[in-house]
Amino acid sequence: MPVLIFIMEYDVVGFGHSLLDITLNVDDAFLEKHGIIKGIFVEIDDERTIKINEVIKDFDVLKSAGGSISNIVAGVALLGGKTAFIGGLGDDQNGKDYMEETLKVGVKDFFIRKKGVCTGVCIAFITPDGERSFLVNYGNGNIIKQQEIKFDFKTKVILIEGFTLEDNITFETDVKLCEYAKSIGAKVALDVNDFGLIKRNKERIKDFIQKHVDILFMNENEAEALCDCGDENALLEIEKDCELSVLKVGENGSFVRLGGETVKVMPKKVNVVNTNGAGDAYAAAFLFGLIKGMDIEKIGKLASYFAASVVTQSEARLKDLPEDIKKLAFTK
Repeated sequence: MPVLIFIMEYDVVGFGHSLLDITLNVDDAFLEKHGIIKGIFVEIDDERTIKINEVIKDFDVLKSAGGSISNIVAGVALLGGKTAFIGGLGDDQNGKDYMEETLKVGVKDFFIRKKGVCTGVCIAFITPDGERSFLVNYGNGNIIKQQEIKFDFKTKVILIEGFTLEDNITFETDVKLCEYAKSIGAKVALDVNDFGLIKRNKERIKDFIQKHVDILFMNENEAEALCDCGDENALLEIEKDCELSVLKVGENGSFVRLGGETVKVMPKKVNVVNTNGAGDAYAAAFLFGLIKGMDIEKIGKLASYFAASVVTQSEARLKDLPEDIKKLAFTK
């Protein structure tokens, strides 16, 4: 099985949405008082975000840097890779918190700070019955023009978040990043993120993959939306345009297509607590293995083990590496 070869200084530079996850415990009276609909996911604007931030400032809250690409580059960094994240932040406390959380896990700050806008947030209000109610502001800071990015870095992989392909401004930035990747000999990886996103933008995304993407990550639903086929046969369709493609099939493992060959990766069986972050963890370990020149079978096993470790906990990221992952990642 052939491997991809890399020669640049950063391992992965990611571009995606910066979204600070905020979690706190409240009662039903709090939800009613502040007009929060129980059990529902509601998008809010900057004005309401500012008001809610003021209301909860003295609460005991848990904050963590979120977003798919942010999770992936953090995972690569945990494994020992050198990573950076390009994202937009507002000039508020949430932006400072997001930057602090990002730097804490060893990811280089390539943030664009914007005055007069809120940092993207996802606030989860948990009531005593365990129900979660969400207020989400995707953040105007996440609309990044290509002119705002300094194209002076060297990397082996530029990783693109699928959600950035929907907005016209960030789509132009994605194209510029891909052109820059080619100019420095880097690979372009894309995580398509969401089947609904693909349904809304199918032709744009297919064209983008054909023209720019070397490494593609998708799950069964995303493959169905993109290729009208939700099994490993989707990889045969993608192979026409993409050097390496990965299909994640949850508890059934994954399939990897490279060099005209398909490898079936078996999952690691664990007791699942929370599947949030599993796909990001898989992509992180997969990219790390590629960059280190591992063969596809070992890369797949490392990615499967890394994802399995994440689903055994409530958080979307690992804080420490289990021994079995250390052995896979650092022994030949």
